[in-house]
Amino acid sequence: MLTAFGEQVPKGAPVADVGCGPAQVACFLADLGVPVMGVDLSPGMAAAARARRPGLEVRVGSDAQPALGGRPARRSGGVLLPDPSAGRRPPSGLCEFAREVCGAL
Repeated sequence: MLTAFGEQVPKGAPVADVGCGPAQVACFLADLGVPVMGVDLSPGMAAAARARRPGLEVRVGSDAQPALGGRPARRSGGVLLPDPSAGRRPPSGLCEFAREVCGAL
């Protein structure tokens, strides 16, 4: 499923892996040539992600928007939300959250 997702991302469009943990998914997508950035609430998980893939952009934040603050908007390729992240938001809020994250990539 991740391979299919990666193949659908427009060339050069960044993807945010929100709740990236130690970055297994972010690394998989990066290996497919997808520009990806990880975001995780835990500084320890962010450190593990950076150790797994030196050079991978990983930010610490409770959601991607605060962690991405101030970045110029550009075309984004998508947002990956693990179930725990999605579960904290009502379904009506997920689309708005995804739009905010994409605008901050």
